[in-house]
Amino acid sequence: MECKQEIPVYDLYLNQGQTTTIGLEFADGDGNPIDITNDTFEWNLKDNVDSDTYLIQATNSDVINSRIVISDQTTSKGEATLIISGNDTASLTPKVTDVQNLRWVDSNGEPTFPFKGIFVLKPSV
Repeated sequence: MECKQEIPVYDLYLNQGQTTTIGLEFADGDGNPIDITNDTFEWNLKDNVDSDTYLIQATNSDVINSRIVISDQTTSKGEATLIISGNDTASLTPKVTDVQNLRWVDSNGEPTFPFKGIFVLKPSV
């Protein structure tokens, strides 16, 4: 399935070895929160756009190692949280050239990329 869209750029600046949580909100064209209960999310970090190797992957579909948590959609409709742990970033080399993106597949199987951008990892102090 091909997804053609202009992908918003959202650059992430993190500290090496520090856990970071990023709140995600999903809404329709009118700004109304949408139910994302049965949707799939995957966040990827790579050295460069052409790389086949992921430095970090986060998803809500892996029960054991879920790093994207969908909020209770009855009380927090359209909300999820991306968790990038300190363990994930501790072994990475601080630099500016990594690339990241979030892929969202709705319950109808339609893919969307809510954001992409560079990933800047600052050295631990």
